[in-house]
This record gives sequence, structure tokens and C-alpha cells, in this order.
Amino acid sequence: MTVPISLSCCAGGWLVLRASSRPAACRDSSSSFGMDWPGLLLWTLLITMTVLVATHYRALPSGGVAIALSIFCLTLFLFIRAEQRAAAPLLPLALFQSRPYTIGIICAALSFAILFVALILTPFYLDFILQAPAQRLGLVMMATPVAVFIVAPLAGRLYDHIGGRLLTTGGLCLCGLALLSFSFLTQNSNELSVAARLALLGAGQALFLSPNSASILSSARPGQLGITSASLATARNLGMLAGITLAGLIFGGLFSGLTGGLDLKDFTPARTEAFIQALRITFGLTAILALAGVRLSWSRD
Repeated sequence: MTVPISLSCCAGGWLVLRASSRPAACRDSSSSFGMDWPGLLLWTLLITMTVLVATHYRALPSGGVAIALSIFCLTLFLFIRAEQRAAAPLLPLALFQSRPYTIGIICAALSFAILFVALILTPFYLDFILQAPAQRLGLVMMATPVAVFIVAPLAGRLYDHIGGRLLTTGGLCLCGLALLSFSFLTQNSNELSVAARLALLGAGQALFLSPNSASILSSARPGQLGITSASLATARNLGMLAGITLAGLIFGGLFSGLTGGLDLKDFTPARTEAFIQALRITFGLTAILALAGVRLSWSRD
């Protein structure tokens, strides 16, 4: 459904923008508003490769992952060179010379990565281990967005008074504690305890997201607010992709190793112990990733 809608919006936007006259300030420096076609093509290739390899890595032939990684690194190198030479780069690399900007972007990606590890794996735990019906499973998973809905406005108001360093670091701390608590789940845990963990994770995300976004946008130079906002959105989406990939790679690999090469689709109640053990290790490793984000966030100005 998104493909025809996106193409329609693209065509409509192209026609409207071409028909509109640009402000005088833009006409005076029209050379800086050209499209960076090489950068756009290389960036599209990078993201497409990442999605395809993350989705179909198991189907790759022997050595396929190494080849894909080599092509990815070469494409990334070409993209960086293209952006350094472009008059109007798609992604101005000079933005990353700002310490608050760089730390904020990296932390944004980390926060969404650790969030999506939990959002991807928890429904399987509720379904396979606790055998929760679909309706209750959905209600339990609502704990995260409800917590975000409640805490985010408070975090935004606090940012106006105390800045972003303490709030962003504290938010990632809460996320790390939530993930650590996930690593103590057993087959006898109940749905309420899972909802409480998800709520703690959502509160940490909300405490982090608003101040981090405001901190990044406040560090943008005049005329770079649009690309800064776009970079932040890209970092969040890359974080989602990384979280889904990590959940699949780590949990899937551990479960396969503990069950003699079986896939999650082969789960039976007899493999509950292997599932729990793989889940605990995956959440424990993700908690370490969250702690790395805590250290990085605290180092911001």
C-alpha cells in the first residue's frame, strides 16, 4: 500500500515544487540547492543492501555474508567520498564535527535498537511460553506506548529547565534496567510482570527521546534544521533495523545452537528451556549495549 501512495506523493510534490517560485535568498545561492544524485544512489544502495542481507542472510551461500560485507564497505567508502566532494551533499558530513550532534544521533540509533529487540522478542515469549491469547498479548504490549504517552510530555518540560544530559542518560539507564529485568524472565513469570518491564522500557525511551531530539536540533546551525531533523529520523529507522537484526541474529543463533540446529518455527513445549536461556542471554547482551549508550550520552556537553 505504501508504494503507490509514496509514488503519488512524489509525483505531486515534484509538480507543485517545480511550479512554485523560490525565495530570493534561494535564487541568490541556487548552486547550493542542486540534487546530489551520486550520493542519493549510493545511499539507496547501502540501505537496500542492509535490508536484504539482514532479511535473507540465512539463505546466502557459503561466504556470501563476507562478500556482502565487502561490497557494503566499498559502497560506504564511495558514499563518503561522494559526500565530501559534492557541492550540496545529501548528508553534510560537516554536521558530525559537532559533538552534541554526533552523540545525539548515535544514541538515538542505540535507543531504538534496544527498544526493538524487546518489541520483537517479547510477543514470542508471551505466545510460546505464557500461551497468552492474542487479545491479552496485545494489551500487554500496549504498556510501552502508554508509558511513552505519559512520560514524554514531562520529559520535554524538564528539558526546558535542566537540559538534556541528565535526562537522556537517565532514560537510557532505565532502558538498561528494563532489559536487565527481562533477562530474569522464567516460564513461570506472569503477564503483569512482563507489562511492568515493558512500561519501564517505555518510560526510559520517553525520558530519552524528547530531550535527545531537542538537544540535536538545538545544535543545528542556521539553514541546517531540515537536514538535522532528517538525519535524526534516519538514525531512528536504522536503529529499528539494527534492533530487529540483532534480535534475529543473537536469539535465533542461540536457540539454534541449544536445540541442535532447529529454527524458532520448530518450537514445541519440550524446547521451553532452550527458549528461555536464549532469551535471557539476548536481553543480557542488549542491556550491555544500553549501558554503552549510557556512557556515551553522559559524555555529551
